[in-house]
Amino acid sequence: MTIELLYADTYMAAIRGSVGSHAYQHAYGLVDGVRKDLVNGGEYSCAFFVSVILLASKLLKEPHLRVQGTIKDLESSGWIDTNEPKPGDILVWEPIKESDDEEHFHIGFYLGEQRAISNLTSQRAPGEHHWTFGTGAENTPTRAIVRVLTHPTFFTDASYR
Repeated sequence: MTIELLYADTYMAAIRGSVGSHAYQHAYGLVDGVRKDLVNGGEYSCAFFVSVILLASKLLKEPHLRVQGTIKDLESSGWIDTNEPKPGDILVWEPIKESDDEEHFHIGFYLGEQRAISNLTSQRAPGEHHWTFGTGAENTPTRAIVRVLTHPTFFTDASYR
């Protein structure tokens, strides 16, 4: 018997199967010697969610808690920008201003047909949604996509895409 793992199919199954999972709600670390949940119970888990799936698929070097660190790792791991998103690609949304000093980018996975999966703050878990979180006045995106990254060699098995 010969078994060949279909990595891209397995990757997409992990992304789709993550919806509603609480596995990404907590990431602990020491802050000035004090144990702390660094993603605040899933409120800030988007980069952690994306990086853990990418790490399990050997598409990233380490897990991350911030979008900017995830992007740097993606770039050094061979991911490149694209204008034509395909299922499994990474979406980065424009930042939202949290306070006078802080802006938070958002990151997730493209599913195809203008659908995405990312960590939803309201659910504190990954959820499926419109790739721009819907549209507002004059059909403008609710949250604009600022980058789409693809891996040029990973998605090559014949059963994928």
